[in-house]
Amino acid sequence: MKVNELRIGNYVYADDRFRPIPEIKDAPLIVSEISNNLYVREYFISVFYTSKNRGWDVLSSLVKPIPVTEEILLKCGFKVVHPEYKDIYAIRNIEYLVGCGSKSGLHWNGYQLLKTKYLHQLQNAYYAITGEELEVKL
Repeated sequence: MKVNELRIGNYVYADDRFRPIPEIKDAPLIVSEISNNLYVREYFISVFYTSKNRGWDVLSSLVKPIPVTEEILLKCGFKVVHPEYKDIYAIRNIEYLVGCGSKSGLHWNGYQLLKTKYLHQLQNAYYAITGEELEVKL
């Protein structure tokens, strides 16, 4: 995962190699800080687990992205555009196509934007387009 793609507030998973507590496996963690560690030549990412009200500093190599799924889109406020077309989700004037081959991903005003396969990319693109944070209810 590229550290330069992350912003404060992005959601990520902990890699299987990082488990201070077993409950965080496949639990969404919120990025709360990103800092450079000159001693190990890698970034530290501070993550927070809301349901346990705990946080940790994790090496950037120990976080992984959360794939965008239909369930994630719904938890971000996207709605199915039309009952017959369950592969098109929208929020405001932003659409996300699921399972549409090369057309899959984020679309805005009829144009396909960058490939947004992961939740943090979707959060960042939404912010870039609207100037507002995407409300995620995981």
